[in-house]
Amino acid sequence: IAFSFLVCMNYSSAQQFDFNQKCINAYNLILKLQIDTARKILNEEEIANSKNLIPVFLENYADCILITANENANDLNSLLPNKEKRLAALEKGDKTSPWFKYTQAEVNLQWALSQIKFEQYYDSFFEIKKAYNLLVENQKQFPQFAANYKSLGLIHAVIGSVPDNYKWAVNILGFDGSVTQGLAEIQKVFDDKPRNIFYNETMFIYMFLRMNLMNQPQDAWTIASSKSFPDVSIDPIACFVKADVAQHCGYTSTTISLLNNTRFVNGTLPFYFLDYLLGISKLNRLDADAHLTLQKFINEFKGRNYLKDAYQRLAWYYLINGNEDKYKYYMNICKTKGATLTDHDQAAQHEAESGIEPNVTLLRARLLCDGGFYQQALIELSGKKEDFSRTQDKIEFIYRLARIYHLWGKVDESIPYYKATFETGKNYPYYFAANAALCLGDIYKQKNEIEEAKKYYEMCLTMKNTEYKTGIDKKAKAALNSLNVK
Repeated sequence: IAFSFLVCMNYSSAQQFDFNQKCINAYNLILKLQIDTARKILNEEEIANSKNLIPVFLENYADCILITANENANDLNSLLPNKEKRLAALEKGDKTSPWFKYTQAEVNLQWALSQIKFEQYYDSFFEIKKAYNLLVENQKQFPQFAANYKSLGLIHAVIGSVPDNYKWAVNILGFDGSVTQGLAEIQKVFDDKPRNIFYNETMFIYMFLRMNLMNQPQDAWTIASSKSFPDVSIDPIACFVKADVAQHCGYTSTTISLLNNTRFVNGTLPFYFLDYLLGISKLNRLDADAHLTLQKFINEFKGRNYLKDAYQRLAWYYLINGNEDKYKYYMNICKTKGATLTDHDQAAQHEAESGIEPNVTLLRARLLCDGGFYQQALIELSGKKEDFSRTQDKIEFIYRLARIYHLWGKVDESIPYYKATFETGKNYPYYFAANAALCLGDIYKQKNEIEEAKKYYEMCLTMKNTEYKTGIDKKAKAALNSLNVK
């Protein structure tokens, strides 16, 4: 009797995981970047319920979202010590709860994703490994705990898209997974909507995978335009996600309208990537004031990623408007500002270092095509076939025609241009041939000509392009993976 009493006393004194309504409200505010208001609610909960560990978990969300949004190295350095303190606190929680391992896994994963932005790969990889192991154990122990599949699905999908030349890193960490597996796991979270606290966050992850790994922006747009999608006028992250999907679909005017009609509450954390996205969209529409928004992003954003791309696009603005001196000026700045973690920034750096100016006609056609203005883009190229002397421009001319027809929905007309792009460009370092092979793979996959699709995806992965290689290879690998091709 005495022993049972002591066990009960120890259990009752253990820290608990109570994701109550107050914590749900704080979590939703964190996702809307209302960090200070969320922290006040969490502080009230900690005072009222000192045994509840969910506020500790959500404080970590707040820190990592702050770092991800601002990309300020000072924030990373000052907040990183919180990680070990929170893990130590969470380890004192109720071990019989599905939240016990899950919260620890999420803390590790959140810090890994934050540190990757600063190219701290060594620590990040091992934090992902810790998170992965905890999630796998938690899944075995609590197979009905839907939140587990949110993070496992993301990890499995990304693992499945890793190109073969990086597989060694995955093998060292002992990971396995596929895009198909990841999407199926995330679908479990959608199916659990009435009880799932993380539904919106999971939706954003699912849309990211559909658009960036599976190259299916229209599928992501179907979700973004549904009635269940959050109100983008008051939610910065939801606004960015929906606007980004709209831009990928070529709905430029919709993107600009979404970004221009926000009414975020006072105290919302500034989210500078909204300005970046607006600047790109205005440039794609060839707006006369596109440079102002791009300049605003450059002036106010203190982070590292997409900064080179912003300088490149600002330079493009001046080039297509006849100011070659300002093009050169901003491309020179591009060489030294920002990082080269993303494909877009790598491509900007490559152009800056090459000293080769884009052909203005091809650049205008590219921007208009990216913006969904296919008729205007085709007019830009009409009768210009013999106007190009550089090999790069000759290949790009064919490639631009392929892209215009493909994105315009005239798929069969795009195929011969994609094939011509591949044949003429496969021995050069430009990205045109690689992306042509990727697009041919997508087209034949859509036609259910699986062997032909497989052939082009595999050829894509053999290309020696130096531009956008990581992104193109990930999409090709993910597509092969979805076809169950080893």
